[in-house]
Amino acid sequence: MNQIELPAWAIERGRRLNSFDRIDPARTALIAIDLQIAFTLAGEVFGNANARDIIPNVNRLANAMRAAGGHVLWTRQTVTRELPYAYPSAV
Repeated sequence: MNQIELPAWAIERGRRLNSFDRIDPARTALIAIDLQIAFTLAGEVFGNANARDIIPNVNRLANAMRAAGGHVLWTRQTVTRELPYAYPSAV
């Protein structure tokens, strides 16, 4: 595992910039990354049991975010054998 040592000024700055008294759901988003089939199903190219294990919690968070008036964003990775979505080895 990588060890990172942050200088004291960076830690203090982070505390100041990331301290919120309240969260406004209308200005808040849950961003779900790498939770499509290629990452979550066994036998898929990037399939990962840890990704599958968190799906129920992610769905609960997404439902709660929507119910509170927030936004939910899902990323999608597209890979083909044709440019511009091809892996570098296919080029």
